[in-house]
Amino acid sequence: MSSATPKSAYTQNQDSHLANIIKYLPHGELPDDNKIARQLLLTKDNFAIRDDKLIHIGVKRHKNNGTDQPITEQLCIPKALQPTILARYHVQLMYCGYEKMYLTLKERVYWDKMYTDIHQLPGPV
Repeated sequence: MSSATPKSAYTQNQDSHLANIIKYLPHGELPDDNKIARQLLLTKDNFAIRDDKLIHIGVKRHKNNGTDQPITEQLCIPKALQPTILARYHVQLMYCGYEKMYLTLKERVYWDKMYTDIHQLPGPV
């Protein structure tokens, strides 16, 4: 990792799922596994690279969304960092319910099956 490469970008490259997306976006390089390649082609338009970080482009789906920007950019979180993010937000939000935690996290970050991971947290969520 060079000193100019942000730590989050380096960590994203270590995650096999995110690394496939990162390799495909600038170079068009598909993985050898056909199933993974097909899934990547179906979802590629939902991702972009900004400031050397992989982001997920989400749509704010609030009723009567009064914002001028219905698009949100969510930082893609590698699998290795997901438990840390969940634990910190769980405490920071004072052990709130599943829905509040999910709605708070999805404004900032993204990973596959995030709602399911939040719902499986132990204790009073």
